[in-house]
Amino acid sequence: MPEIFRKLPPSPCFYVPGNQTLLLYVVTFIEQHKRNGFKMNDIGILVLRVVAGSFMAFGHGLGKVEMFFSGKEIKFINFLGIGEPASLFLTMFAEFFMAIFIIFGISTKLSSIPLIIAMFVAAFVAHAADPFQVKEMALLFLTIFITLFITGGGKYAVSSLYANKIAPNNEKLACLLK
Repeated sequence: MPEIFRKLPPSPCFYVPGNQTLLLYVVTFIEQHKRNGFKMNDIGILVLRVVAGSFMAFGHGLGKVEMFFSGKEIKFINFLGIGEPASLFLTMFAEFFMAIFIIFGISTKLSSIPLIIAMFVAAFVAHAADPFQVKEMALLFLTIFITLFITGGGKYAVSSLYANKIAPNNEKLACLLK
């Protein structure tokens, strides 16, 4: 056993029969990087952003982009009373383009607002009469995008490079750009 693993205290919560080596490597990696200021929260936010944004953009938004530009008659819920094409455009904009922004962490808090609205409408307007199993996906996405609105994009987001430079004297604006 490598010397570095002997320094770790024995813990029953890390015991996995037959797979101790891999688990010890993971635990050791995390512990070493925590000492160097590495925060697992930022990795968690990164994973959440990339996975949820990808699922939304390519699982839901891309289909709406194709529907919008297909040239066929648009049949979509008219949730604002502005017409089906305009409603589809707003939903497409949120579910595809804002989801791409979230994947890269570009103004995550602002980018999550259209997605929060779209998922709220999907869950409580478009699927209002449907059973919970139909609403479940929209509610899960709603919860994820509310979480990203609260946390921002994290350390590993594009906006973390420019948010404080754009608004160095305005903490509220810099917070919204993260």
